[in-house]
Amino acid sequence: MNYINVIAGQKLYNKNYFENNDVPLNFVPSLTSKYHLFNINFKPILSIIDELIFNSVEEIKEIPNNQKLV
Repeated sequence: MNYINVIAGQKLYNKNYFENNDVPLNFVPSLTSKYHLFNINFKPILSIIDELIFNSVEEIKEIPNNQKLV
């Protein structure tokens, strides 16, 4: 298992604590996927909630594969 959080959460988590419990901790600089937002223009870097609402399960599973982890 790997825990992935947005880069803004770096100050919230202790990487050593995760590693000591055999859970790799990584961060993504930003979510950059583009998706359809009803009848409004796409706005990048909204939130993970928007990603979950507007993408299929398959697309959500691919997000970590399409991001550069820090």
